[in-house]
Amino acid sequence: MILLSANSIVKTVSLAQLLSSCMDASKQGCDIIRIFQQQKREGDMQGTLKEGGNIRSVVTQADIDAQAKIVGGLRATWGNDLRIIGEEEDQDQDDNENNKTVEGTLLDKTLIADIQNDEDIPLDELTIFVDPLDGTREFVEGRLQNVACLIGIARNQQPVAGVIGLPFPDGTAESNAEIHYAIADQTNLFGVWPKKPTDVLSSATKHHTHNSVTILTGDSNDPVLINATAVTKELASNHRHIIIGGTAAKLRLVASGIPNSVAILHFKTELWDTCAAQAVLRSQGGRITDLFGSPLVHSPTRPFGNIFGVVASSGNSAQAAKVHQELCQRMRADNQSVQSIFGKWMGTSTNSPTMMEPQAIDIARDLDGIPFRLDYIQQVLQDENPNNLVLNSYSVPERDAWRGMMSNGVRFSLDWQGKMNPEDPLPPSDVFFKRVVMADLAHARDKLQSAPHKLIRDVKSYQVETSFLTSKACRLLRNEAKMNINKVFASDLRPMPADLGPKGQLQSRFYIFLEYFQESEGWKHQWLLDEEATKATLMELAKIHAYFWNGSQFWKKENGNLGKELESIVWQNGGYMQPKLQGKEQLEKVHSGWEARYLTFRDDLAEVKELKGADLASLGKRLEAVASYVGEQAHPFSEENDTSDKFLKYRTFIHGDPKQANFFFRRNSNSGLLEVGIIDFQWSGFGLAATDVAHHIASAVMPDCLSYDGKKEAKLLDHYHSWLTTYMIEFGVAASKAEVEQSIFPKAILQRQYEVALLDVCRMVFAYAWSRWKPETEPTPESLNRNAYNKSLPNVLWLISRCHALLESNIQPVYGARPLKRVCKTFEKTLLHQTVDRNDFLLGILGIVSPPKIVAAAERLQPFLDIESSDDICQNGRLVEERAVPGAYSSVCMTLQERVVPLPKLQMRLQDDRIRSGSIIIQQQPAGSGATGMTVWNSGLLLARLLDDIVDTFLANSESSDFWSCQDVMELGCGTGVASIASHLLGARSVVATDGNEKVLELARKNIAKNCVLPAQGLKAIEAKPLQWGLLNAMDYSEKASLVLGADLTYNAGSWRVLAETMVTVLSLDADARIIYLSLGHEGFNVNAELDGFLSVAKEVGLIPDSQFRGINLNLLLQNSLSSSEKRLLDQSGGARVVVLKRRMILSKG
Repeated sequence: MILLSANSIVKTVSLAQLLSSCMDASKQGCDIIRIFQQQKREGDMQGTLKEGGNIRSVVTQADIDAQAKIVGGLRATWGNDLRIIGEEEDQDQDDNENNKTVEGTLLDKTLIADIQNDEDIPLDELTIFVDPLDGTREFVEGRLQNVACLIGIARNQQPVAGVIGLPFPDGTAESNAEIHYAIADQTNLFGVWPKKPTDVLSSATKHHTHNSVTILTGDSNDPVLINATAVTKELASNHRHIIIGGTAAKLRLVASGIPNSVAILHFKTELWDTCAAQAVLRSQGGRITDLFGSPLVHSPTRPFGNIFGVVASSGNSAQAAKVHQELCQRMRADNQSVQSIFGKWMGTSTNSPTMMEPQAIDIARDLDGIPFRLDYIQQVLQDENPNNLVLNSYSVPERDAWRGMMSNGVRFSLDWQGKMNPEDPLPPSDVFFKRVVMADLAHARDKLQSAPHKLIRDVKSYQVETSFLTSKACRLLRNEAKMNINKVFASDLRPMPADLGPKGQLQSRFYIFLEYFQESEGWKHQWLLDEEATKATLMELAKIHAYFWNGSQFWKKENGNLGKELESIVWQNGGYMQPKLQGKEQLEKVHSGWEARYLTFRDDLAEVKELKGADLASLGKRLEAVASYVGEQAHPFSEENDTSDKFLKYRTFIHGDPKQANFFFRRNSNSGLLEVGIIDFQWSGFGLAATDVAHHIASAVMPDCLSYDGKKEAKLLDHYHSWLTTYMIEFGVAASKAEVEQSIFPKAILQRQYEVALLDVCRMVFAYAWSRWKPETEPTPESLNRNAYNKSLPNVLWLISRCHALLESNIQPVYGARPLKRVCKTFEKTLLHQTVDRNDFLLGILGIVSPPKIVAAAERLQPFLDIESSDDICQNGRLVEERAVPGAYSSVCMTLQERVVPLPKLQMRLQDDRIRSGSIIIQQQPAGSGATGMTVWNSGLLLARLLDDIVDTFLANSESSDFWSCQDVMELGCGTGVASIASHLLGARSVVATDGNEKVLELARKNIAKNCVLPAQGLKAIEAKPLQWGLLNAMDYSEKASLVLGADLTYNAGSWRVLAETMVTVLSLDADARIIYLSLGHEGFNVNAELDGFLSVAKEVGLIPDSQFRGINLNLLLQNSLSSSEKRLLDQSGGARVVVLKRRMILSKG
């Protein structure tokens, strides 16, 4: 899917069809090369030489004609908008007296069939790299098996598919040409065309299995390449060395010809030499980088080719991969090679000792893979350089680099020269560089398969961090709260639109230059935090929380505009561990995660005296039973959480990932106190202070700061609360300590919220984090960035002990051994939300509100649940007045336990059907949690009526009566399920009724079971499933629905965006797929103003109105269905309106 501007059309092409056409083009290029070889053998032509006849720069007429044929065919097939970069430039063709005009012919786009994962790619993201004759020297000198015709397909700098045409696969003119093709990330899409009866390798690529590492190189005398070859031989003591010409020949052999092989290419290879071969190599699990370990970049705007060399290793070979990795490390450590290749960017210095160390030059690149120039770094630091000192050089010491799962980073050490005023500050001697190119990160590529929604999450996290660090709010936090948060000097953010989906997100890339907490200035990390450091960080967290606490002075600055800016740039519901960002499915993996890891810790747990006799085998099951509830309470500010209002008084800005790796420490030379520096705000947003504190204590501190009985935690919480109180007074939240304790944030509330948040930490750790468990008995640099629960056994034993104790103390004393979900079901059946809301109920379960109070309230109000009425007005589908009542709307019919909704047109068509009646019997629950969605509304009645009328209108217009049998329906905000059940009864192929409230879904399922005929009796599937609106959640239903239904969903403007994102995500790509949305006016809600506002948001995500639905004016159809009294009713309440939405047009080229 593609986000479009209002009047734009995005052309897309099928990758499979484009690759097929490139295969055909390569075959035609091979045919021309074969013709020239025949003429050469017969003496009819000779190679045309350039540059004084240098054999290395031979360009034959075969090159020129082959490229003309290839480019002409691609242009004829795909048009002139397809970007093509070829080795033989147009001027070469114009200048050559033997040039012949080759008219393009249409190419075959059907050579690859039955591709399961084809995708349409926007044309402007594609570049075709063409090398019509790779191995020109090999061709001239007769080593024909090394000649190739290359066509590579790159998307946003990354090769995604490639074709290697072999004019002479066995090295003679007698063999027929072969076309090797591949799609980079699909191992099953690698093959040879024309298809061979046996294996896919040509005889030229068949080599006997060899236990040694095969090293493939050319015959270059470049000293750096000679050194690299010598290092490779040293690393692979058992090796054989083969000298072979042609870039493609070497890379093809590594990809599929020689196991355990490594190829080293010279510094003059161009992008057209490597694009196709890289795709083939990647499809077979191989790896290709420059000589220093950085991935190759195939950008159409790159000013040079592969000037940093090329090294490739075969897939499925740990030996070759190890040699590849260690070779790059050795090259980065070779100061002479680094200076020879990168000196023009890094500069040279005899004053910088770090210049002589191994350099992380693979990380220190811009987003196009080019090293940073000295003048660029000087420019971004100009505000920090009042004396205009000159940057003489920089180094990037390997010892200060990290290559993480989600990002890479390194310290830039800067060498300045020039005169300065001693009173002025020095420019930074170090800056910190963080780089994220998602397609280059193995962890990100793995997520595409295992957790695709997390790619969208991760992309937003990088934007959140940069936006916060450059915001006025952060600047005020530094200046007014005197916090050490690193400044942003420069950034380059290139996110892909979320609407492109998870695969599109892999093309996102970012970098940021930050202030560095320099070791030379005393800043240091701790592997885990000792007591002094723990208390220092808790004090700093208290400062952040108080500064942004609800009601603080910050929210009054600039008439509240600073607060609005902050809310717009960070996570609405902050925190790395919050269930929505982790994935809701994680809530159901707690038990299995515990079972998978319990045996690892069982023997050590047996030595913990506080756990004697504890039922630890069931711990995961008990925690999973409360996982969704503690997740809601620990992270209450998601859009779909109906308990969030109860927590607004405690709302503040939280760091979101306060692990120890995100804190630096130094001793203040004057006060002697420990100062704290804070980094990494990717998961920052709004949340509960206690959630931040629980995350920090569970992930960051030394085990001797903790105790199994919780007493040491309590002391840490006392310390935190004391500083929070101090800062609340300083930043205008409270006037006194007494006010904090009595009304704003009592210590007892902190304790209880902390305990709930700690259970939530356990939920994430059990279900997910322990898959990375690796115990460490002493600090190591590699484990510095890992959390306590993933490296320290004492911390793990403490966490498990506290989890068990909290589950016992918070639940068992109140409700005995009954499972929490059963307790919830029992109580929520009797609770009226106007008196005891769901949040109070959950707090009651966890001991904050007295359970007897809840029971008493429910018992007093129980008689009101039993109201019944037999008034026929509620059983014939007629609209009734919906009046405003405190906090909601209601009608007399909503008090009934059951309603009948007839489908008159269906009734007429089913007169002789003894199974189906054409009426829907709906059970209502007019009071309780989620009651808004548990009664029948006028909008639902009208939507069902409209669906019923559509079929008769088709029949009256002589249209097909099979409309419903082809529809896959999804209803958003299904409530009681009226419209979904109507769709099913009318004959829809499949129906999914969705809602964000599980209680509503329970009722919908009951109504489905009551009304819907089983598939065995002739109708299709219908089911009710959970769906919280928003792009991440909707990805589970991506492009599943040909017809999306909704009624009265837009009354809250705050939900317009997530509703529109959900609609466009679930809507099928089929051209006929539509959304039918109906809205009614109510007191205080103007239907046109409300809908026009929503439509403007829908337009931003790629949805536009359609004037009719398959030729039917639905608004006219709706009006014709109303009685005169219904029309008056709707006119008085603000009217009714139906809109039909479709995707904005995406034109597929070809």
